[in-house]
Amino acid sequence: MSEVVIFSGPLPMRRGDITYSRLWSLNRWMSRWCSENNVGFIDNWSTFEGKPGLLGRDGVHPTREGAALISCSIAHSLRSGLASR
Repeated sequence: MSEVVIFSGPLPMRRGDITYSRLWSLNRWMSRWCSENNVGFIDNWSTFEGKPGLLGRDGVHPTREGAALISCSIAHSLRSGLASR
């Protein structure tokens, strides 16, 4: 049995400039940290940014299409060996 670790980054939700900026900073930090520590990272930010159909009307929760995209990204990461072992 092997252990796999993947971090799925935050979604770019629009809940004001401060929240957006903090989430963007968290995403950048997670991306760097995961790379430096050989841990898989799924960059949801670049996938969701500028694509309003992937987030619901509340701007926070993914739509069915968005949730399916996250699920596919995780499955692809596991299959492709993006995650550390």
